[in-house]
Amino acid sequence: MGAQERPFASVLVRAHDDEALIGRTLRGVFAQKADFTFEVLVCDDGSRDATRAVAARFPVRFVERPAGRYVPGRTLNALVAAARGALRTESSVAEHQSTNCAL
Repeated sequence: MGAQERPFASVLVRAHDDEALIGRTLRGVFAQKADFTFEVLVCDDGSRDATRAVAARFPVRFVERPAGRYVPGRTLNALVAAARGALRTESSVAEHQSTNCAL
């Protein structure tokens, strides 16, 4: 997808100290066979582990965590504001510990 091409869908991922899970989550997202373009945005909410480094191995776009006290809705709002896709789906990494991702 070119830099100016607008993706059809945006996959929004919130993560916090998810080093052990984020790779599996993102592999699941990128393994999908979709007949439309999509982007993946990740907001690492101040992880103290290697969550961001693991996520950086994938073609994702990082969205910076909003300043101030952590509020899940503010993190999601930041992801939504940065999303370019007409269709948006959101998930936290923790939701995919025992399930498969599907677009």
